[in-house]
Formats: sequence, C-alpha cells, structure tokens
Amino acid sequence: MVYFDDMLEQNLGRLFPLRLAPIDLYFQLMDRPSYPMTFVSHLYLTGQLDRDAFQAALEDAIRIHPLLATLIGKARKNETCWLENPNNEPHVEWLAENEPFVFNQGEAFDLTKEPGLRLWVRQGRDQCEIAGEFHHACTDGTGAHRFWGSLLSGYGIRTATSEERPTLATYDPQLLRIRRRKLAQDFNHASFLSLARRALGYWWSSYNKKAIPLALSGRIPEGEESSDSFPGVMTHVFTRPEHKKLREAASRQSAMMNDLLTAELFVALSQWNARYGKQRPSDRLRILMPTDLRDQNDFSMPAANMTSTTFLTRRADQCEQTDLIANVRDQTLKIKHRQEGKLLIDTLMAADHLHRGLLPFLLKQRNCLATVTFTNIGDPSRRMLDTFPRHQGKMVCGNLTFDRLIGISPLRELTRAAVSAITFHRELLINVRCDPRWMAIEDTRELLSLYVERIKTHL
Repeated sequence: MVYFDDMLEQNLGRLFPLRLAPIDLYFQLMDRPSYPMTFVSHLYLTGQLDRDAFQAALEDAIRIHPLLATLIGKARKNETCWLENPNNEPHVEWLAENEPFVFNQGEAFDLTKEPGLRLWVRQGRDQCEIAGEFHHACTDGTGAHRFWGSLLSGYGIRTATSEERPTLATYDPQLLRIRRRKLAQDFNHASFLSLARRALGYWWSSYNKKAIPLALSGRIPEGEESSDSFPGVMTHVFTRPEHKKLREAASRQSAMMNDLLTAELFVALSQWNARYGKQRPSDRLRILMPTDLRDQNDFSMPAANMTSTTFLTRRADQCEQTDLIANVRDQTLKIKHRQEGKLLIDTLMAADHLHRGLLPFLLKQRNCLATVTFTNIGDPSRRMLDTFPRHQGKMVCGNLTFDRLIGISPLRELTRAAVSAITFHRELLINVRCDPRWMAIEDTRELLSLYVERIKTHL
C-alpha cells in the first residue's frame, strides 16, 4: 500500500537529473575512505517489529525522500548531478539481539554505485533498534529526522490495531529543485569581488588557522585501530529535574542552554589536553557547529542538505575565564545576527566560480579543522512533520513505542571526537563518539565523564 498520491509520482518523474547544491559537493569532496562524511542516527523502540510492514514503510519513505536513494554521476553539460537509481532500496541488515553492526566494506560509501543510506534492524525480546548510517552529501540531520518520521508513521499506519493511527506528512519534492538556487542566492546577488574577499577571509580564519586536536592518551598504539564495535557512542542522561536546573542556570546568565553546553565543552577540551598533552596557553581549541539554513518556505522539503557550519574558537587560557558562558553567548548572538552560517556556502560558490579545481584542492589540505564537532539536536521528534498518537508522552508507531534517538556527526581527520546534545521526553542526552583509529572506548568514556562533570557544576 502506498500512502502518497499520483501527483507526487509525476513530480518525481521530472525531478532528475538534479545538480548538486554547493553543500552537497562540499561533503562529497570532504569524503575520505578512512573518514567518510557519514553520520549515525540510532532509534530505540519498545515492541516486536513486523518485518513485512517495515519493508513496505521503507519503500514509501524512500519514495518520499528521493535523495536517499539516488546516485551521483555526470549528466548534461558534464555537470555532477543526482541521478535516478533503478535499484533504489537501501541495504538493510537484520540482526539478532546483541549481534554487532557489521561493515563488510567499511563505513565509506561510493555514491556513484550505492545510495547514501544503510540500515540495521536489531530485534530483542521486547526491544527493537533501528540504526541508520546517512551520507552527509544526501541529507543533514534534520532531513534524517524527516525520513525517520515518514518511516515510523508508514509503519504505524500498517500495524496500528486501534483507530488511533499516525498521519503521514506531505512533502514537495520540487523544493529540491530550487534548493541549490536558494542556497546560492546571496552569492548571486552580491558583488563578486566583495563576496570573494569576505569568503577568503572566512576561509583563512576558519580553515587555514589550525586548531589543536585532542591529545592522545596512548591507550591505543599509534597506527592501530580500536576493535570496539560501531558506532561506539557513549551516552549520559540528565534527568528531567536536572535538565530543568540546567536551563534555569543558563537563564540566570541571560544565555541559552546551548551557550552553557558549548562553554563547558571548551573547558572539558582544555582539561583533557592539559591531562594528556603539553598544552600551551595560546593553543586554539575550536568547536565546529552545524547550523540549519531552513526557513518557513522549506517546511515541506524532503530529506536534503540545508545546513552549513560555524566555528567557535578559544585559546586554552580563555577557557579558564569566569565569564566564558557570557562570552560564548555574545558570539552565538553575532553568528545569528550576521547569518554567518551562509559564509561557508558563499565560500564554496566563490571557489567554484574562480576555478573548478580550486575547491577540491583546498579541501585536500591536511590540517585540524576543529578540535571537536558539537551538535545540539534539540528534540528530534519535533523535526518529524508526521503526527503520532502518544502514550505517557511517548510516540506510538503502531505496535511500537518510540523511546529514544541518539545521533552523532561525522568524524573528520584530526577532529577526533563528535559530541551531541539531544532533548527527549524533557531529558537531556549527552553523546560522545571518539575516533576509533586513535582513541579507545575508555577514552570516549573518560571524555564524556569529564564533560558531564563540567555540566554538573551548574546543578
């Protein structure tokens, strides 16, 4: 059974080939076999999953979010485009309880040969896990949540035993066609000279000025990789009362929760490097933060990239300042006011305009872009446009109840950890993943503990 109309089918038929947006190309060019631009999103549910209903719902969800099923290739005028994929269903691994995730060909994708989504389903006695590995060229985190909403609502419609069923959201695939032009609109309307000067200044300050990577504890000998299973994410849960106290602590400093978490992450990074490295006061610690460029007109856009990045940098000695939270707050306000998230898009457009080979050349430079990546995901259920019945505050998806979602950003070369904050059922989840090529799971646990202890100083 398909839960969207013939009009969508007709629109999809006129959608491809579709030129890559600048941010799509950026993530494709940033791809490395050892450091693929992929991120993990992991769902935990209560109940026994119906395999046939899941497969049918997956078919629908992929048709609703077509970039998750496409390939990258050359089309008209030798342009790099998203192309229709005749074999568009993502690979699904079905696992028994406690069976580990397995990568027969590694974590990397070849988007010229396979779509940018892989799925694992692990079924226990009363618990079910659905894990997705998404290629960042295909979608950002918000797009992944849109996909999950379509999948869970389609599944819930098929397995609900009462009249209370989820309602599947409607998406407009033609918004994907105007996405590239919209992301580039500032570039197209500005003086190229002034924009190029601004873009190059941004590149120099953010990409050329190296940050300090996380120091290595030595738990893993150099060149050896941790044998810990993928995705290797460690999580700490702050309860509802604790979360409320943290929000109040941020409010007392006229700051957002995100400012408090960012400031304390700087302190934790500085303490880690002081513990395991020879940290100098002038060492630059840098946090890469994704920023969502969607506006109200993009509400019904299927899964895609509408994201950019911003950076916050502090010297090691600045992490000891008592007004660090206020300092971070002031900078994040400037980032929002100046729309600095668009600077990366302008830089990509300027580099491509100057010379087609300039951007690949710049992105091949090996330096430490950021010490860590930090993503404040917020409540992922609010990114899902579908509506669900609820029981005791939890989403009900037919015969399954949605308990929790954990997501983590891609790891980059020399950016040895990714951190995320997620709000779910008014609890706060702090997640950390460290680079398994250089850091052991004990390092992940210790870094998480160090960060959590910093946050707890506000309780």
